[in-house]
Amino acid sequence: MGSWGAGVFENDDAMDFVFELSESDGWKLVRRTLRQCVDEGYTDAAQASSALVAAEAVAAAMGRAAKALPPEVASWVALHREDLPAGLEDRAREAVEKVLDDEESELRQLWADEDFAAWSAALNDLVNRLSG
Repeated sequence: MGSWGAGVFENDDAMDFVFELSESDGWKLVRRTLRQCVDEGYTDAAQASSALVAAEAVAAAMGRAAKALPPEVASWVALHREDLPAGLEDRAREAVEKVLDDEESELRQLWADEDFAAWSAALNDLVNRLSG
């Protein structure tokens, strides 16, 4: 995983998902990504990074966008905000908490060896915005 910071959008996998999201129509991709993260056992780094971006899209649609929200995500959310499925924020929060806390999260394992405090602070901020 190529990363240049501890923020949700500061790695190659996340930015790949940003592009995929910008090309998607509706919340299906977000729902599927969050469901896979929560329902599957082991979460690899790419899957976790995608789930975190999906959760950021949900938070933005709730009016609680990250300061570093990429313009592609902001534009996508502006087009789809009205169609935000009820209860999706709960699934998004579950996914973020799993990535942050689960020993079966590869991304957590990678950050345990790096700047875990900064990474966990970014994820805790996202959880708080989703809990609103």
